[in-house]
Amino acid sequence: MTGTIDELVVEDDGHVRVLRLNRPERRNALSSSLMHELARIISATGVDRDVWAVIVTGTGRDAFCSGMDLKEANERNREGATPAPAVPSWSSFELLRALPMPTIAAINGTAVAGGLELALACDIRLCSSTALLGVPEVARGLVGNFASTILPRLIPSSIAYEILFTGRPIDADTALRVGLVSRVVEPDDVLPAALALAGEVIANAPIAVRRTKARSRVAECVPVETAYRLELGPDPRASRDRQEGIAAFVEKRPPRWENR
Repeated sequence: MTGTIDELVVEDDGHVRVLRLNRPERRNALSSSLMHELARIISATGVDRDVWAVIVTGTGRDAFCSGMDLKEANERNREGATPAPAVPSWSSFELLRALPMPTIAAINGTAVAGGLELALACDIRLCSSTALLGVPEVARGLVGNFASTILPRLIPSSIAYEILFTGRPIDADTALRVGLVSRVVEPDDVLPAALALAGEVIANAPIAVRRTKARSRVAECVPVETAYRLELGPDPRASRDRQEGIAAFVEKRPPRWENR
């Protein structure tokens, strides 16, 4: 699945799928049409067994994503349109977070509001040294529902609440210090660094990586004893990739994964 779909560019690099928000003139703001397209592509990606890792990024160096397109929202308000539900059925954020393969946010610039929520939905976040990250919804009379739910689970709650309650953004160094991102790189290196990291991920058995992600996610929600014993689908120990991984190690050669 490769090509440009107006506001969203989808590119496959081997087993890595790159989703690039493509509205630089609007700081890659999330229009209703872009959100719909994101949801559609993410849903299709979830059942594509040829995709072993996903990268989400934005066009340009200034902004990863500035959140909801407030100009569009203002026009809808003037037209008397009914506001969208606060928690829509299966939002793009939820769909992204639910993907079975690892996901990486390549935060190429400022990520605020829904833009930060999009990054929070990913498993790993890399950040440009010039980026600002924040949740300014309270200053607009709004609530960042996804960020309010996820952020206190990812970083110390006192820091998360300061970000959420003040609407004040943090810089890249602060984001790294509190663990919101795992790496800060120079602006031109964000996507290359994400691709290199994705390459390390897909060098491993995809069926084992998926199981590792699934078990880690379950462990966030239930006691350790329960999470450790839960059955989460086909056991990788019975897979052809397990046999291949052992054979490749013994024979001192790169493995040839089948994702089966």
